[in-house]
Amino acid sequence: MDERRIMITRDGKVAQTAGNLFLIANRMTAAINIALHQTGAPAHIRVQAVTVSRRGVLHTTAGPEADAKMVLHFKEAILKAARTVYLGVCDMQENGEWLRFKLARVPLDVYAGAGGLDLLARQLVAENPEMRLEIMRIGWLNSERTIQEGYESGRMKTATVVFAVRDRITSAEIAKGAIRLGGKQTATTTFVEDLRTAQCETCCGWGHVGSHCHYNNGRRCGMCAGQHTTPEHRCNVTGCTAKKGKVCKHLIPKCANCNGEHFAFSPRCEHKQTTRRTTVDGNEVRPCHQ
Repeated sequence: MDERRIMITRDGKVAQTAGNLFLIANRMTAAINIALHQTGAPAHIRVQAVTVSRRGVLHTTAGPEADAKMVLHFKEAILKAARTVYLGVCDMQENGEWLRFKLARVPLDVYAGAGGLDLLARQLVAENPEMRLEIMRIGWLNSERTIQEGYESGRMKTATVVFAVRDRITSAEIAKGAIRLGGKQTATTTFVEDLRTAQCETCCGWGHVGSHCHYNNGRRCGMCAGQHTTPEHRCNVTGCTAKKGKVCKHLIPKCANCNGEHFAFSPRCEHKQTTRRTTVDGNEVRPCHQ
């Protein structure tokens, strides 16, 4: 899902358009999709509902047959459309630009209740001013239900939180291993997702990433299944002005894994569900294309 998520940055100093943020978000969804249609974007390049987080951050998600890069290829047009709904919109970025960290042993008696994570985010910003933290997302590593049940039963007194920041300089500081919380240094570690959900950017296979791709010259395009990586994709139709790595109206989607009529990263792909069988300790990794 992360490769489909788009963050919509807004300037709080700009006077807000009449109406609450949730109503604005609904109108923005329609405005963006109308703009995509009018600019000639292929039908599968649309966004799903614009949503508002508890901290007032706007997000949207590319449709199931697209990713954030494809939508942001039309960034100029959709920014203009979004601003017709809310003048404060100043940028749109891929969720993939965020870097995530784990913060262990967070006391549940302070942060498990309603509004606890918002309090934690504000406290981290306040106690680490030199880092100039801009926390984009924050959540429990386990489900909120698991956290709440564990806390109420007395089985859990602390839990791990995952938070995301956008600035790479800030990220480098956090990666050194500690951040202040509650007046003392608290250990942090880089958050690495379970490889069962990882897709290789080289061969489009599941269960590993490009740095661990073990099939030489197994480059496959996630859009057309050609013998090249997705960023190297180029339309072969004479006169097409689409840039390298971008979707155009001539593209016929083809999955590099099952040859189906969808992109390799499509959640509809049955092959995706049956081949992501990596165990937690990495002992069973799906091989690349044979």
